[in-house]
Amino acid sequence: MIKILINGSTSGLGRALTKEFHKKNYSLICTGNKKKKMKELQKITNNKYKYFAGDITKDKELKSLKLNLQKINNIDVIIHCMGGGLGIKDDLISKKQFLKLFDTNLFSQSEINNLLIKKAIKKKKPLKIIHISSIASVESVASVGYSTTKAALNVYSNILSKRLISKNIDIKNIILGAFETKDNSFARLKIKNFKAYKKFKNTRMPLKKFNTINEIFPLIEFILNKNSKAISGDIILDSREINSFRN
Repeated sequence: MIKILINGSTSGLGRALTKEFHKKNYSLICTGNKKKKMKELQKITNNKYKYFAGDITKDKELKSLKLNLQKINNIDVIIHCMGGGLGIKDDLISKKQFLKLFDTNLFSQSEINNLLIKKAIKKKKPLKIIHISSIASVESVASVGYSTTKAALNVYSNILSKRLISKNIDIKNIILGAFETKDNSFARLKIKNFKAYKKFKNTRMPLKKFNTINEIFPLIEFILNKNSKAISGDIILDSREINSFRN
């Protein structure tokens, strides 16, 4: 049975993917920074997996997670769903703000990768890594800080994929456009400001709809297949969100 680490499983896409994998009886390791939501996830998934709740942008909690991951044998897949803009929308953002965003959107993921890639290579075991990026990284449709740090994630993922594929480390980078789950930012906008939600969908999305887990999960599941090595580099799944700076 494939063993999957889902980093950022307590909300948004990570939570939605966890629920889908649970339906299909995959073996899961769930991480997330929201302890209350992790308890809810444990209840939903019948407490049958390994769960680690903590803010891994903090050194102490990252160290604790790494120690626990070191004890787990044969992790086959890592899916990094952790990320976000953290409400930082200023154009002229500070170094401190940038570092906070890099911690969330890149550094924490790279720390987990470093640990598990070395472990896989040492044991001569294959490992798949899926990074979830954003169309903001290539289309400039979001804040400066978020777009910049997701663009850095793209570069990191692509270079690493080329360097490590010969060692059976298969890295993919999925660039998502606007999507909606039951508890992500668009779901919250729908409740808070339905007019803005509807305007975004009708003016920024060519198909006038958001991607959902129904479109995303089959792609993720295909990537888990050994035949997916034919797909390399970035995978764009966004029905082409329109660039707000050009339209």
